[in-house]
Amino acid sequence: MKFGIHLSIESKIEELPFLCKTYNIDCFQFFTKSPRKWSQKAIDDTIAINFKDNIKKKGITTKNLFIHCSYLINPANPTQQTFAELESEFQNAYKLGVHNLVLHPGACKDTDCLKKVSNTIKHVLRQYPKIKLLLENTTRIGRNLEELKIIKEEIGDRVYYCIDTCHLFATGYNLNVGVINDILDIENIKLWHLNDSKSPFGSNLDRHANIGKGLIGIENIKKFLQSKQLKNALFILETPGTNKTRSKEVELLRTYL
Repeated sequence: MKFGIHLSIESKIEELPFLCKTYNIDCFQFFTKSPRKWSQKAIDDTIAINFKDNIKKKGITTKNLFIHCSYLINPANPTQQTFAELESEFQNAYKLGVHNLVLHPGACKDTDCLKKVSNTIKHVLRQYPKIKLLLENTTRIGRNLEELKIIKEEIGDRVYYCIDTCHLFATGYNLNVGVINDILDIENIKLWHLNDSKSPFGSNLDRHANIGKGLIGIENIKKFLQSKQLKNALFILETPGTNKTRSKEVELLRTYL
């Protein structure tokens, strides 16, 4: 079992590998640009080279690195802007040597929403054969885990899951590994976002809380982490606060194992 955090960039992207060691985490996730602005900002070649060099210097395995795509990308609404932004995320991941991209499936009210998501992802994924796409459960598409399964089956290879515990709770799922495994197969979950929830069970409101400070509660989180099926899992915290406060939460979680 590995624990990490969403690393906020404190100065430069190429220094994230050093922060990984500073905060004593096993894995990390990051944005390559602002997640709330439309921007096809490309990673500079020099930055990419320095990032990869620093990853090697610090002995970090690339399978433990994750880029989170922009929140504005809506694969269920495949506009030219959607494609451009998603392709930009893939390009940056490729340049940085990061092979795992986390994506929210988006939202729409049409009857063919899941088909639209699948087609959007297929269009971009085929251009980048080394990159895996991790579909995250959200309070929109993916609030029913069966939807993620349908999208994966429609696309096929190189599509996996990132499951967020706050989103599970908010959409009416208890942290029951057996139930989740029956739907998605734990082997297909390449990353877990470990967050408590400020919002009530089944509320469909996405509000992250610090570990043990929300409505999921520390005892339920402890029980969840002690599941034998999760012994090789990777967990990233996206809790409120800073890199330092999230790393302190990681230290606490390690004491529960």
